[in-house]
Amino acid sequence: DDAPADLLRAVLDMGGVHTKSEDVELVCRRRHHLLPIFICNLVVELHWTIVSPTGPVRVDAARLWDRARPATIAGVDVQALSPEDLLLHLSLHTSYHASLGTGLRPFCDIALTTQHFRKEMDWPQVAERAREWGASLYVGLTFHLVRSVLGTEVPDDVVGRLVPGGLDQRILETARECLLAQSGYGRWMPPRPFFSEWHAESFADKVKLPWKRVFLSRDEMAAFYPASRSSRHLYRYYALRLRDVIRIFVSYTLGQGRRM
Repeated sequence: DDAPADLLRAVLDMGGVHTKSEDVELVCRRRHHLLPIFICNLVVELHWTIVSPTGPVRVDAARLWDRARPATIAGVDVQALSPEDLLLHLSLHTSYHASLGTGLRPFCDIALTTQHFRKEMDWPQVAERAREWGASLYVGLTFHLVRSVLGTEVPDDVVGRLVPGGLDQRILETARECLLAQSGYGRWMPPRPFFSEWHAESFADKVKLPWKRVFLSRDEMAAFYPASRSSRHLYRYYALRLRDVIRIFVSYTLGQGRRM
């Protein structure tokens, strides 16, 4: 549970310079990485998972390590993401985190990844894992764009499994415009409402979404509040979770208002 803080101390002990002091425990609840650290003329960004813990996409970081494979970078033995996890990470980074605002470069990375691992990529696992993470819509949009814009080979059945009902033509046109203009749909609408008609089909489903964001399972709560794992009074941490969710929502709403 203290791994991010320990890792930060280790990097700082190596001579790293942190540009801004942060409450690591609070950052772990809200983000998936710390602010950049400068060390030996390099910019280091410490991650403990690949997506923010406050959004609809949920990734089990421990499983990422279980599936990792040995690799060598600059003569150093390291652990690298499996081909399927790498492809999903690249897809989420451009369509979920960056809101399609970083242009074609990440799509070229996706195209090269699919080409490099074309003989070993387990496409059914890609679709199934995206579904488990709650990322099917973002990954499906990414695959559609990389096929239509760059001509990258992505199996039809994979896109079909990710978005069984197909992609709304208006959303596709908007997404393509955001991609080519490098504007990012997050500038005028947040990522979740961008897909709101898919995430919740009925009013009842929409009402359930905030409930699901607050009342997480004990394991999920432990990821945000480590002390809750062994606590007999989990309801106290749900009160803390409610407070944090409200703070994040208010902060996001005010940020959108300032940009507008």
